[in-house]
Amino acid sequence: MVEAGSVSEECVVVAKIQTNGVGRCNRKWVSEEGNLFASILKKPPVQDLGQLSLTAACAVREALLGCISSVVGAEYTADHDQQLKLHWPNDVYYANSKISGILMTKVDGWLIVSIGVNVNARPHNVGSATSLKAVLWGEATTKSIDTIDLLNRVLKSIGQWFHSLHSLGFSRARNYWLRNINEIMCRVVIKNGNWSVDGVFQDIDDCGRLVLEKNGNRLFISSGDLFANQEGLVINHA
Repeated sequence: MVEAGSVSEECVVVAKIQTNGVGRCNRKWVSEEGNLFASILKKPPVQDLGQLSLTAACAVREALLGCISSVVGAEYTADHDQQLKLHWPNDVYYANSKISGILMTKVDGWLIVSIGVNVNARPHNVGSATSLKAVLWGEATTKSIDTIDLLNRVLKSIGQWFHSLHSLGFSRARNYWLRNINEIMCRVVIKNGNWSVDGVFQDIDDCGRLVLEKNGNRLFISSGDLFANQEGLVINHA
């Protein structure tokens, strides 16, 4: 906890298990023991929450890749690099399955970056999720990933990426996103509550907004959930 008058500009809270984990849009985050649940309190280097959110996802992906490399060796990391993808607005996926989610809020001038990573346990009854352990060794092994090592990598990576954002701007994070997403130039659906829109994912702009092309128009979307527009999906516009 950061006390009034403290000179500290960062605080980290880590939980072994969560009994009421919350994800984006107040959805439940399934919190299996053995995974990483951390909230990082920082004084934000910039004020644009969209830029900060996407930059944090870059940092988590890079930390995960570094953790993988330390376990399997650099010569085997390239294949994992190809499978480890960013998913707008701020998730990390492995082989089309979610491995990490980020929730970001501002409170009294503090930025709270809450990170969940499925390190050793795949959430039950969540078919679209995987774990780092499953990625590296499968489900049945007794091996495990060191959550403290991953946490330290995440903290270091976030510090470096946020410093880059402050000193060099958003272009590095934007380019990193465009290199590490599957859906660019593909038809997608964005849902936000009861509202949804489909179109072609064209770009990410300088504010971290998704740029969607629909009927010759460019739409700039700040928040929502992204889905592949599979045949048969019904689009309802509110």
